[in-house]
Amino acid sequence: MRRAAGTRSALQVWLSWIGIQRRSPEGDCADLDAGETLIVAAHSKSIGGQSTPRTMIGALHLTAGRAPLWGRGQIGTKQRVTLAPPLSLEGEGEKVPLMRKFRRYILVTGDGSYDVALPEADAVLVRHALGTVDVNAVTVE
Repeated sequence: MRRAAGTRSALQVWLSWIGIQRRSPEGDCADLDAGETLIVAAHSKSIGGQSTPRTMIGALHLTAGRAPLWGRGQIGTKQRVTLAPPLSLEGEGEKVPLMRKFRRYILVTGDGSYDVALPEADAVLVRHALGTVDVNAVTVE
């Protein structure tokens, strides 16, 4: 399990400043297809059964063929929620105030629609991961 290309820790940001290569969204899609679980920062006001006026810090755990998990916290380990299929990510990605590398989308699930702010670089990966979830053969963690 590792962070996706757009979901970087402070150390990963520092390493990119000194010229050490970082991962690409295309490489993330290949790693996902190979069975790796990837963590994507996913801030939301409504996932997790409650609606709040402020955005909650959270993360999506993506594994090919499995329903994604959303959890609160920096790496999504608190109050985990399994998102029910069918799944899709809608919208063009509006800018999020004060979060310049994030874009706002609508995450549509079998249980309803939720607002979600994702790193712009990870939107391709999330769409790819949601497309791998088989509605008839979902494995819930």
